Amino acid sequence: MYSLAALALFSFLLALVLTPLCRNRFRQWGWVDRPDSKRKLHSQPVPRAGGVPIMIAYIGAFAVLLASPMSAAAMGKTAPTGVENLLGCSARIWGRASG
Repeated sequence: MYSLAALALFSFLLALVLTPLCRNRFRQWGWVDRPDSKRKLHSQPVPRAGGVPIMIAYIGAFAVLLASPMSAAAMGKTAPTGVENLLGCSARIWGRASG
C-alpha cells in the first residue's frame, strides 16, 4: 500500500516539474492554440499539448513500478490504464480524437 502511495507521489512530483518545462518549450515551438472570437475565449495563446507531461509522469511511475519487487501484483491494475492512455494520445496525434 505504501509503495503505491510513493508511486503516486513520484508521478505527481514529476508532473509538477515537467508541466512548466513543457509549457515553455511548446510556446517556443509554436504549439499553441490561438484565440479567436468565436469558440476560443482565452485572451492569449495557450499551449496545446498539456497532457504530454502527465503522460511522461505516468510512464516514469510505471517504469519505477516495473523495477520494484511489487511489479507483478500491480501490473494487472495499471497496464490497462497505460494502454488506454497510449491509444488516446495516438488518436490525438493522428487527428482521430472525438473531443
